[in-house]
Amino acid sequence: MKRFLLVFLMVCFLIPSPLFSAAINSEAITVSSTAIGITASLLSSGTTRAQKSEGLCTVESNQIRYRVDGSNPTTSVGHVADPGDIIHLEGLSELVNFRAIRTSADAKLYCTVW
Repeated sequence: MKRFLLVFLMVCFLIPSPLFSAAINSEAITVSSTAIGITASLLSSGTTRAQKSEGLCTVESNQIRYRVDGSNPTTSVGHVADPGDIIHLEGLSELVNFRAIRTSADAKLYCTVW
């Protein structure tokens, strides 16, 4: 019985399963003078085609403003994020509704979703 349990546990932890894993996808985004969000296909891609539920975006260059309510930020309205800041997005709603705009020069974001 112990041997069976040991084999069962090894199978559960060593063999990837769509029930216990989520595909991780990433993209680089250039943030310019028009508000932009995460690419829609990125939020449902992967082998399981499951929708993502969490993400991180790192501001790599230049300041941005962002919103997660679906409205477009402007150069003076929205949360400010500086280079090096990490934006944590929780839930499909925030991932879908995330929008960013530059405050002066074009900025780079690197976003990973899972």
